[in-house]
Amino acid sequence: MASPIRVGDEAVLNISGKILPTEISKTFTGLATKYAPASSSECWYYKLTNVTTTSGNLISEESFVSKGGLTRGVDVGTSSNKVSPIDKVKFLFVVHNGLRDSSGTDSNESIYLNISSSTAAHNGADCIEVGPKECWFGKMNNTLVSDINAISGAKNGSGTGSNKISCFVAAIIEDV
Repeated sequence: MASPIRVGDEAVLNISGKILPTEISKTFTGLATKYAPASSSECWYYKLTNVTTTSGNLISEESFVSKGGLTRGVDVGTSSNKVSPIDKVKFLFVVHNGLRDSSGTDSNESIYLNISSSTAAHNGADCIEVGPKECWFGKMNNTLVSDINAISGAKNGSGTGSNKISCFVAAIIEDV
């Protein structure tokens, strides 16, 4: 029997911003995205991750938080569900902490994400750039864990990276 999905299990991101030149600026506020696990086979993943200077999978094969939400634990002596390369990412949230790995030193480099199973690169035409202290998020349908790659690089695609970058990764993943 499937576990009920509780409202506290969903990802809700509210956003406000101001865009365009002052003469025609538009201020907006509202719900940017909302995703609630569709079934008990969708699990939360979260991890403080170091993105390196070599393209690699952003989401590692680590344990899920227990199915059915954060309030249900895993029994002592048992293992929780593991992330598999063929699991599907339904929602992804990445925050560039603005720091180099665990050293606590500020980073002026960006994270480059590729969500199409290609190598991530600072100059990739299909890469998403997340700069220091910025975030990126999106809902997905059939993107596999193994499709999402990341690498560090200079801002604005101007060169290769020289350091690991600390970022926070949260995702809702369908356990396939």
